[in-house]
Amino acid sequence: MDTDEIWSRKEACHAMASRMHVADVSSGSCTCRRCGAQKPACVAVTADAGQFFEAVTLSQAISAAARCLSYCSRASGKTTVTVQKGLRRTSFLGGSLLFKDPWRFVLSFNELFLAFSACMFVGYVSLGQTIFSRERLSAGFFQ
Repeated sequence: MDTDEIWSRKEACHAMASRMHVADVSSGSCTCRRCGAQKPACVAVTADAGQFFEAVTLSQAISAAARCLSYCSRASGKTTVTVQKGLRRTSFLGGSLLFKDPWRFVLSFNELFLAFSACMFVGYVSLGQTIFSRERLSAGFFQ
C-alpha cells in the first residue's frame, strides 16, 4: 500500500527532500496572514512542538482542520479514511463505512472533524481547586 508515512526519523530528511522535487506547488508568491509579508509559494518551517502549540489558538486549529479535510475531500474524491490495525498501523483515504472488518476501521471525514473539534472544546482545565481556561493548544493534550 502506497502511503506518505515516514517510519524513521533517520529517513525523514531524505524522504521529504525527494518528495519536494515532485510536489505540485503553484508558482508565484502569497501573502502571510499573520505579518502581511510576501512569501514564496512553498515555505518550510522548523520549530519544536512547544513552539507550535504556543502559536496556535483553538479556533485556528478547528478552522485549519475543516479546511484541510475539505481540501483533502476535493483533491482525492474521498470522504473517509481507513486505518488498518497491526504492529505497524497503516492508513489510506477511502473505504466503506458499511464494511465491517476486525482488522480495520473506517472513519468519515465528518467523524474525524467532530472528534477533533470536541477535543478542542475541552477548554477548561482544573488543577486542584483552581479552574482555568485554555486559549491555546496544550502540548500534552493529544498524548
